[in-house]
Amino acid sequence: MSRKKAAELLDVSLMTLNNWNKSVKLKAHKIGGVVRYDLEGIDKKKSS
Repeated sequence: MSRKKAAELLDVSLMTLNNWNKSVKLKAHKIGGVVRYDLEGIDKKKSS
């Protein structure tokens, strides 16, 4: 899932999403220079 879509689902800014990635609160995967998030990780974050 894209950064923008993940931020919309979590109702946070792209900067917050980036900070969570740096602090390992939400793991991102870089694929060919594009950052992607797993739906499973987003669901866990939403429920916490």
